[in-house]
Amino acid sequence: MLWLIPIFLGMLVGVLRGGSLKSLAQTPIRGVFLVLIGVGFQVALRWIPELYQGPLHSASYLFLLAFLLLNWALPGMPWLVAGTFLNGFVIIANGGKMPVEGTFLKHSLAADGIHGLATPDTRVPFLSDWIVVPYFSGQIQILSPGDLALMVGLFWLVQQQTAAPHPARSA
Repeated sequence: MLWLIPIFLGMLVGVLRGGSLKSLAQTPIRGVFLVLIGVGFQVALRWIPELYQGPLHSASYLFLLAFLLLNWALPGMPWLVAGTFLNGFVIIANGGKMPVEGTFLKHSLAADGIHGLATPDTRVPFLSDWIVVPYFSGQIQILSPGDLALMVGLFWLVQQQTAAPHPARSA
């Protein structure tokens, strides 16, 4: 849910800059099948045996990175690539699970095949989910530094593409 905030803020800023949602909709996106495979792998984690969750989760990041690199020319991509790389790195370093700081795990997703409890043996813990962000109804969201980079990239991409000149107006 928190991921919608940078998207909506990006649309709002783009429109306030004189852009339109039509401009956003005309963003040339390549390799959509790659992101669908990557996200599909992550959704499937809830239903596959735990033995396969780590490798599948790790592999999903390769598809996501390939998608982002294929669209490198779009605004915000350096942030999106950095965030995806950081999240993928910490996940691969920890056997396919995103470590979550123990004191906050009760607020995180349970048994989702994506998250695991951070321990003293957690590798690169500073890249894991440890940043607490309060939002609606007293709930919290636990984010990683990679998630923050992804949000910056999403905001930048959406507002820049919304504010981009519409082909019919640029003549």
